[in-house]
Amino acid sequence: MDSASLTTGGLTEDADITLTLTPSGSTPALTVNGPLNLAGTLAVKLNGPVTAAQKLTPIHQTATGPGTTGTFTGLAEGAKLTVNGGVFQISYHGGAGHDVVLTATAGTASADATAPAGGPPGQPMAADGSTHGRSTTTTTLIALATALAAILAGLA
Repeated sequence: MDSASLTTGGLTEDADITLTLTPSGSTPALTVNGPLNLAGTLAVKLNGPVTAAQKLTPIHQTATGPGTTGTFTGLAEGAKLTVNGGVFQISYHGGAGHDVVLTATAGTASADATAPAGGPPGQPMAADGSTHGRSTTTTTLIALATALAAILAGLA
């Protein structure tokens, strides 16, 4: 699922889905007006430069209920990920306690949709700074397979 700015009633992300979001500062890429259940992969695209301490809100959940359940694959609360050369820390309790927020912790990230030298955009970052050996080709194939599945589901 790829989003520029989308609002939905609720969202349940299956483990085999990659959610590609392009947050723009505090403007969320995805607003969820219902339950938010995460289980798949997060890929982040930037549409402008980001500097240390800047916060991005990929997902805003308006519900006052249970909040966000689950996490993106490999990204527990407080985990770090690299996006276009910048290091971000994820929180599933941002905003009023329900938003998914990325806070830039080091470096400056650019608005380049290509993979930085450190690995594919938005991939989980291990304690040693690696991206778990995922290649840009693997990430691209996953994104293409996800897009194809969505197209085929729409034709059914």
